Amino acid sequence: MELARAGMSFHGDCWATLHATVQQAYVDRVREEGIGSLLEPYARTQMASWLPEAAIDAAVESLTEDLETTAAVRDDAEL
Repeated sequence: MELARAGMSFHGDCWATLHATVQQAYVDRVREEGIGSLLEPYARTQMASWLPEAAIDAAVESLTEDLETTAAVRDDAEL
Protein backbone atom coordinates (compact mmCIF):
# COMPACT_ATOMS: atom_id res chain seq x y z
CA MET A 1 0.00 0.00 0.00
CA GLU A 2 1.44 3.37 -1.04
CA LEU A 3 0.88 6.34 1.27
CA ALA A 4 1.83 9.13 -1.11
CA ARG A 5 1.24 11.96 1.36
CA ALA A 6 4.01 10.63 3.58
CA GLY A 7 6.08 9.05 0.81
CA MET A 8 5.83 5.65 2.47
CA SER A 9 4.88 2.13 1.47
CA PHE A 10 3.31 -0.50 3.71
CA HIS A 11 3.01 -4.24 3.28
CA GLY A 12 -0.64 -5.07 2.61
CA ASP A 13 -1.10 -7.01 5.85
CA CYS A 14 0.51 -4.24 7.91
CA TRP A 15 -1.69 -1.61 6.26
CA ALA A 16 -4.83 -3.67 6.90
CA THR A 17 -3.90 -4.06 10.57
CA LEU A 18 -3.09 -0.36 10.95
CA HIS A 19 -6.31 0.66 9.20
CA ALA A 20 -8.43 -1.70 11.32
CA THR A 21 -6.79 -0.42 14.51
CA VAL A 22 -7.40 3.23 13.60
CA GLN A 23 -11.00 2.53 12.59
CA GLN A 24 -11.67 0.64 15.83
CA ALA A 25 -10.24 3.57 17.78
CA TYR A 26 -12.77 5.86 16.04
CA VAL A 27 -15.63 3.52 16.96
CA ASP A 28 -14.46 3.32 20.56
CA ARG A 29 -14.15 7.11 20.83
CA VAL A 30 -17.66 7.63 19.44
CA ARG A 31 -19.00 5.27 22.09
CA GLU A 32 -17.11 7.06 24.84
CA GLU A 33 -17.12 10.71 23.69
CA GLY A 34 -19.98 11.01 21.21
CA ILE A 35 -20.24 11.70 17.50
CA GLY A 36 -18.26 14.96 17.74
CA SER A 37 -15.09 12.92 18.24
CA LEU A 38 -15.22 11.98 14.55
CA LEU A 39 -14.42 15.58 13.61
CA GLU A 40 -11.09 15.66 15.47
CA PRO A 41 -9.00 14.16 12.62
CA TYR A 42 -10.12 17.02 10.39
CA ALA A 43 -9.14 19.65 12.95
CA ARG A 44 -5.66 18.41 13.83
CA THR A 45 -2.67 20.48 12.83
CA GLN A 46 -0.12 17.66 12.77
CA MET A 47 0.19 14.46 10.80
CA ALA A 48 -0.78 11.23 12.51
CA SER A 49 1.48 10.35 15.42
CA TRP A 50 2.22 6.90 14.01
CA LEU A 51 4.22 8.39 11.12
CA PRO A 52 7.98 8.30 11.66
CA GLU A 53 9.58 11.68 12.40
CA ALA A 54 11.59 11.48 9.15
CA ALA A 55 8.39 11.20 7.10
CA ILE A 56 6.83 14.12 8.94
CA ASP A 57 9.97 16.22 8.44
CA ALA A 58 10.04 15.36 4.73
CA ALA A 59 6.36 16.26 4.34
CA VAL A 60 6.87 19.60 6.11
CA GLU A 61 9.91 20.38 3.97
CA SER A 62 8.03 19.51 0.78
CA LEU A 63 5.05 21.65 1.78
CA THR A 64 7.33 24.56 2.66
CA GLU A 65 9.02 24.34 -0.74
CA ASP A 66 5.64 24.21 -2.48
CA LEU A 67 4.41 27.26 -0.58
CA GLU A 68 7.59 29.21 -1.34
CA THR A 69 7.30 28.34 -5.04
CA THR A 70 3.63 29.33 -5.10
CA ALA A 71 4.40 32.64 -3.41
CA ALA A 72 7.23 33.37 -5.87
CA VAL A 73 5.02 32.60 -8.87
CA ARG A 74 2.26 34.80 -7.46
CA ASP A 75 4.74 37.64 -6.83
CA ASP A 76 6.05 37.35 -10.42
CA ALA A 77 2.50 37.41 -11.76
CA GLU A 78 1.75 40.64 -9.90
CA LEU A 79 4.67 42.41 -11.60
